[in-house]
Amino acid sequence: MTAGPRDIAGSAAAETPRRLALGMGTALLGASLFGFVVPLARFSYEFDSDPMTAALVRLALGASAATLMMFILRRRFAMPRAGIPAALGVMIFSVSTALCYLTAVVYIPVSLAVLIFYTYPLMVAAYTAIVQRSPLGLMRGVAFIAAFAGLAVAFGPSFDGLDWRGVALASAAAASLASLFLFSAAALRHVGVVPITFYANVGSFSVMVAIVFAFGGPALPTAGAGWGGLVGSGLCYAVGIFLHFGAIKVIGAARTAMFFNLEPIIAMTVAAFLLGESLTVVQYAGGALVIGALVMTSLADRRPTADP
Repeated sequence: MTAGPRDIAGSAAAETPRRLALGMGTALLGASLFGFVVPLARFSYEFDSDPMTAALVRLALGASAATLMMFILRRRFAMPRAGIPAALGVMIFSVSTALCYLTAVVYIPVSLAVLIFYTYPLMVAAYTAIVQRSPLGLMRGVAFIAAFAGLAVAFGPSFDGLDWRGVALASAAAASLASLFLFSAAALRHVGVVPITFYANVGSFSVMVAIVFAFGGPALPTAGAGWGGLVGSGLCYAVGIFLHFGAIKVIGAARTAMFFNLEPIIAMTVAAFLLGESLTVVQYAGGALVIGALVMTSLADRRPTADP
């Protein structure tokens, strides 16, 4: 999520080679862990689990991690009244992001779901340019063209063989996460990054519990391997959150975002090994275009005040 003033200030500490290396390593490890989340969840489906259960476990472990962080950092649990509407938006879109993303991979390969999902930074940039009338600039404009060209290459000349439900769900997940970032930015005017992460995970977990039991309860894996995938996915998400914020604290939000562009590459690689998925050389080229566009966006967002 977007860093608040307190987090940005934390990154302004005197930068040494050791501190820089620590921050980069933390960001890379966090991105790598997040790259395992969806492939591991998809693996658990092979043993009779389902997306709602995966989302429930993910949010449960995320809520536990965020609660622990609140106590360790001694943050206040009270939410200012003015920030409640934005916090509710964060909770709603946290749930929809998890559900749509984890369900998309039931219908389409993880690799393609990841490529679609990672258009969300460009959606945020488009919103900023159109609604907030903030010019994209040359680099962001090129990034838009490269990203959509990459998706066109990855999909091939037609949508034959692709399940429209997976494409729609992955697109909805991307739109949900873009909305989550925008609501987070509004909420961060009233509280810090750690509290809003706590509200998002704890509130979303409560909603997810109601949804899961309304549809008959969790679908628990029928084998140890399935449990490994389910719990592993949630743990990667929970630990990844700590590393994400740790990296922001050390090297700033913009640099952290740039390193987190590694996440989709990790996800595609894990899906290839764990799930036996494979893409053609042309599709990998399309993926490379998408990732390159995201790196360009991160570089364009880099500011001296936020990322010394």
